[in-house]
Amino acid sequence: MARKSIPILLLVLLFTHIAAAQNAFPLMTAFQDAILYAGPGDSHVQIRWLPAGVPVEARERNSIGNWLFVSTPDDGIRGWVPTGYLNANPDLHLSEIPIIPKFPTATRQIERRHWRRCTLRRSSAR
Repeated sequence: MARKSIPILLLVLLFTHIAAAQNAFPLMTAFQDAILYAGPGDSHVQIRWLPAGVPVEARERNSIGNWLFVSTPDDGIRGWVPTGYLNANPDLHLSEIPIIPKFPTATRQIERRHWRRCTLRRSSAR
């Protein structure tokens, strides 16, 4: 009985692995240090640096395709980066990456408030 269940278990594991691989986000790296933004465009708040060579997953893109929302596989680093800073697989087509719905304008107001708080904290610390 145990011998019959081993091949079935192996088949289940194989199909699970194939399904997981098909749903994976494309991996990329930055070829040089890049700034991550809170939204698609350099008018959004700068969040942090993306160090060169760190693998990130391309999760979404803007409608034009010149900005990608990326994150590390463990979601430690997340943000928007211009596509020109990324090394991508030559077989990857940006059209395969989902388009983010229209970026909400309310987020910009939140970003501005956050930026003011950070600026106030820096200036009051001096």
